[in-house]
Amino acid sequence: MLDTRNGTGETAGALGKGGIAAFGTGVVAIPASAMNIGLVSGVVVNVTVTQPQEGGYLTLYPHYGTPSNTSTLNFSPGQTIANAATVKLIEDGVEVYNGSPGNAQLVMDVFGYYS
Repeated sequence: MLDTRNGTGETAGALGKGGIAAFGTGVVAIPASAMNIGLVSGVVVNVTVTQPQEGGYLTLYPHYGTPSNTSTLNFSPGQTIANAATVKLIEDGVEVYNGSPGNAQLVMDVFGYYS
């Protein structure tokens, strides 16, 4: 649902220092009817970082929320690594914060949702 390497999703190009990437649940396989009446309370995603220039971390959080101090994925320079996460939905999407001092490419897939 998100691949910054080729512009899939709402963010194109590597995510820079302190950058935020977002994807809306309206573009994933969650029924619009469930989103419209507030039945979806969380999504299960797999997030992958690739080609990071520096070591760092990613934090996933609800759309329009604030990144927490807890990392979802930690990585080293040049490493490709993935992690699964469950993210609460307050609005209709998920944001990813890059806590690395360098650029990194992101790939994110949605496995399912909770209602």
